[in-house]
Amino acid sequence: MVDGPRLRRILTLALPIVAGMVSQNVLNLVDTAMVGTLGDAALAAVGLGGFANFMFMALILGVATGVQVMSARRKGQGLVSQAAMP
Repeated sequence: MVDGPRLRRILTLALPIVAGMVSQNVLNLVDTAMVGTLGDAALAAVGLGGFANFMFMALILGVATGVQVMSARRKGQGLVSQAAMP
């Protein structure tokens, strides 16, 4: 199990990310509810737009995670001048 201070630190880092993801899902839900009365084509467009937005964000977050890992490793190795290199 994770001890108290470490758990608090993890939650401090994770909660803003969770809140952002939940708010994005609520936004998609509200968009779907509002557009649902406009017809099938409009509803399909909102669904497709939400999916495209999710895929774009997943790509960006994946790249950002990779960059953070590489930069942290180089900083840990003492190669700070190379931290921004691919």
